[in-house]
Amino acid sequence: MSRSHLFISGTINYSPRKITLVSGDISYFVKPYSVQKWYIHGDRVKARISKKWDGSRMAEVEIIHLIKRSEEVLLAKVVSRNNNKYIKIIGEQWNLEILSLNIDNNYSDGSIVSVRFQTNDTIKIIGLFGNEEDIDLEERLILFLSGARTEFKLEILEEGNIIKKEHRTDISKRTDFRNWFTFTIDGSDAKDLDDAISIKKIDNGNYLLAVHIADVSEYIREWSPIDKEALKRATSIYTPGKVIPMLPEVLSNDLCSLHPGEPKLTLSCVMEIDHHGFVKHTDIVESIIQSGHRGIYEEIATHENSIWKKDNEIDISLEIAFSLYHILEKRRRKEWKITFESTEVYFEFETTDTSIQKTPKNIRRRERNNAHKLIEEFMVLANEEVAKWCDTHGLPFLSRVHGLPGNEQTEIIQWVLQSQKEEWKKIIFGKTKTTKALEPTDIREFLESISDPVELYRYSRLLLPKMAKATYSDTPFRHFGLALEYYSHFTSPIRRYPDLQIHRIIKEKIQGKLSSERISHYKTILKRIARICSEQERSAEDIERAMNSLYACRYMSDKIGKKYSGQISGLAEFAIFVELENGIESTLYLPRAKYQINSIEGTIHTLSGKKIATIWEKLTVSIDSINMSERRVIITKN
Repeated sequence: MSRSHLFISGTINYSPRKITLVSGDISYFVKPYSVQKWYIHGDRVKARISKKWDGSRMAEVEIIHLIKRSEEVLLAKVVSRNNNKYIKIIGEQWNLEILSLNIDNNYSDGSIVSVRFQTNDTIKIIGLFGNEEDIDLEERLILFLSGARTEFKLEILEEGNIIKKEHRTDISKRTDFRNWFTFTIDGSDAKDLDDAISIKKIDNGNYLLAVHIADVSEYIREWSPIDKEALKRATSIYTPGKVIPMLPEVLSNDLCSLHPGEPKLTLSCVMEIDHHGFVKHTDIVESIIQSGHRGIYEEIATHENSIWKKDNEIDISLEIAFSLYHILEKRRRKEWKITFESTEVYFEFETTDTSIQKTPKNIRRRERNNAHKLIEEFMVLANEEVAKWCDTHGLPFLSRVHGLPGNEQTEIIQWVLQSQKEEWKKIIFGKTKTTKALEPTDIREFLESISDPVELYRYSRLLLPKMAKATYSDTPFRHFGLALEYYSHFTSPIRRYPDLQIHRIIKEKIQGKLSSERISHYKTILKRIARICSEQERSAEDIERAMNSLYACRYMSDKIGKKYSGQISGLAEFAIFVELENGIESTLYLPRAKYQINSIEGTIHTLSGKKIATIWEKLTVSIDSINMSERRVIITKN
């Protein structure tokens, strides 16, 4: 590295996990000790590269000095002490109190105010954000501190209305599927229906499956205000009883949504599949459909075990669909796609008015039935086939990638597997000795060999945290968890920007407009888009997790002293985490002492070697208290 490249300038980016410096299309890990307490998100700074990229870990930098102060708006709490008022900046990365001698008397102790830094530690109060007693303050804080974009500017809303009113398209050049029986399968509360399916058996005995996806790119012009806003959001955010959409509702819930009985523009992936579950041929076409039925998961699942009515179009289609699903599912098992046991909770509210629902009336585990699995299998297949199609045609592309676990995680996974059964010792030791790479087959075959559901729960909890996180990339990589060489996100352009971007590229190819200039354009922008979408996806996951924890705490707040059964789901040196029977994760704090965690066995011990707990162990606990600041349900062991 030449000396001229030792120093770079870039923008500070705070996230719940780390601080990074973004310089062009490259992100650097920032050494925490180099971050002065008054540096904020969006500051432009000069930095020294202290460690180059080694092929697996991010390059690292040390910040040297501030170039330009960010105009980022922050939140602060007004705190009174010794007849003085202080401003305490709110956020996990902050530990900063600033004496302010000119705080308006309207800002009382405990007021939450919006502020902006002017110089190093000089700030200006912009206005009142809220008060501690506000009923929706916690939700607003989670969203604000995460940087979520919760409202659309007027120009974006107006653009959406104009698109709906004025857009015209020539359907004569589209494949017309309106004479095919088409249907959707979603949750009962879903409003953004972006996928539908049609299915037939053809003369040679094969299946013809058409996966129809809302053609959002037909309406949203590249780099228009609405497109720029969609990229900044990159994904819709789903919190209990509410959606923060990527697109304005006039598009997401109306114009683009595949409601039954309405002609809709789509991009269709049409696959011929044999009786072994292998795709013989794939076409991708611009299309128009009209859904004939809106299926709900629970309703569709009951059809599988009922008597099929040969004169009912939905029954005829579902009989064929479930037949194909079981063929595909059997094929996937042979290819060893990894499937972990996991828990998702569902919040039920008294009212559909999301502006007033603060405490759920009930929380329960969300059960995954065969209707969920069927539509998931079809969407995975379409995503895979689209990725193959784009690779075959040499298109610039956004891949959905899932890499191998890191070296340390791989070593733990291998030891977990080899420590259980004699045959697994031979398999994994053989790979360790020959340095053969870990394969999805190893993990899936091991999970398939477990018949005891308690054991399966244990090993899912042991292995899942060791897996790498899926991301987006402008370079094709294998998807480790799905055991696929090619994979994309194509099926949800209403709620995911990568899908919208992929649709644009495919449509230009179909229309003969993908010139060398356009290919160069896409290759230039895709790395940046992949980075933004990956970061925003992580942020959305953090928001959803925080909101779920908040609502779980509210629901459990009147259940102090109540007993629950549960299973140990995780371990830390300060606490044991227990998944209660309703799916809520609770915290059992350990006495102040030093403990050791065995990541291979999923156990925690005292320093003297006494075992305290094991993942999957069943407990009866009582609700002790609710820690709202940390959003934890605190329990005691009975």
